[in-house]
Amino acid sequence: MPTLNDIIKPVATEFVEFKSRFADEMRDMAKPLQGMLDGHGQGKMLRPILVLLSAAACGDIDDDTYHTAIAVELLHTATLFHDDVIDGAATRRDKPSLNAQWGNKSAVLIGDYLLAQALSHLTKNENRDVILSILEATQCMGRGELSQMHNTTNTANLDEENYMDVIRNKTASLLSACCKTGAMTTHANAAQTEALARYGMHFGMAFQMRDDLLDYGTANIGKPLCSDLNEGKLTLPLIAHLNTLNDSEKKKLVDDIKSHRNMEIIAAAVRNGTGMEYTEHAIKDHTNLAIKQLDLLEQSEIKTALEQLAIYCAIREK
Repeated sequence: MPTLNDIIKPVATEFVEFKSRFADEMRDMAKPLQGMLDGHGQGKMLRPILVLLSAAACGDIDDDTYHTAIAVELLHTATLFHDDVIDGAATRRDKPSLNAQWGNKSAVLIGDYLLAQALSHLTKNENRDVILSILEATQCMGRGELSQMHNTTNTANLDEENYMDVIRNKTASLLSACCKTGAMTTHANAAQTEALARYGMHFGMAFQMRDDLLDYGTANIGKPLCSDLNEGKLTLPLIAHLNTLNDSEKKKLVDDIKSHRNMEIIAAAVRNGTGMEYTEHAIKDHTNLAIKQLDLLEQSEIKTALEQLAIYCAIREK
């Protein structure tokens, strides 16, 4: 399987330009923040990559595309800082989290500041529909996080349909918007735009399920393993495992999670049960559906890159 750098070669020059612009943005912001952002917010940059690839699939990348790519990365980074405060996370990508290093108040305020900067970049976009699409995705993300928080105190009521609704909102909505708005910045036609939006939605569903699967794994994924379980979040591997238990076994397991008992035993049971395989199948289904949406596009290096990116994210190990 090619590496991420191999996959994005068709937009390598544009990605370098994006990173340069984004670095300038972060450097300018870091001045009033007294270096607190140093070493934070540098992940795969998957969301701007999706913006760039989707734009290139439909036309020429321009300033609107770069502004959109910067906005979604700032928005994503802001949500990570806020999430770490909510979850009480001590690390992020094998480093101390912003809240652990500088405190919750600073992390929340910096997240708010990044969000404001993201909105500022969006307003530089000539296409109003781009702004509306990103704002709609932001609303979906908030709904998804609120639903997930509610579900941690109502674990008995969480089923697969509810879980899918949560990840559709909290993760897939923004990835879908990245693809949709990338196409919009090149004035793509409605059919191309909607096809790429659907690609991003299925891509995002598979991406989040892969994250949830890796949480039960053994590889170094940049955060403590089984952190979702320890926070009381019931993700698909656990939900699928629960569905194999009888009522009394299910009740005991849910009670143990609520009381934070036997967590290592529960994690091992999920790891050795059928829930992992079930999740793998769900990831594969959504990955195939994502790739299917690209049938509308002409065969090209960009289309191949989008196909390979979906596969790469579906089988990644961190």
